[in-house]
Amino acid sequence: ITFVTNASPASPYLTAMDVFILPSLKEGLPYVLLEAGLAARPVIATDVGGNPDVVKHEKTGLLVPPAHAGKLAAGIERLLARPEFAEKLGRDLRDHVIKNFALSDSLTKTFALY
Repeated sequence: ITFVTNASPASPYLTAMDVFILPSLKEGLPYVLLEAGLAARPVIATDVGGNPDVVKHEKTGLLVPPAHAGKLAAGIERLLARPEFAEKLGRDLRDHVIKNFALSDSLTKTFALY
């Protein structure tokens, strides 16, 4: 486990991770999950805010309840014990991010909303 306080740019750190974990209590649209997805990292995130828009449970990552350390730990253990499953989640998350969160599409949708 490495705690980094100023990771700019983040990409060298993301590619070094076995699992990316976002244990938020609340979120908007978490760009860090998009970055982890582009790096094809397996993700565990809490089921809050915009996290489920990016992470589809059991398909592009794992979602756990917020403030539930036991479920978070179980997810970490599961992905570390099954590296082939973790790698598949990372690849599928990358595909999902590329397909659904392209900058040009996001800008078009945002402008249309306003």
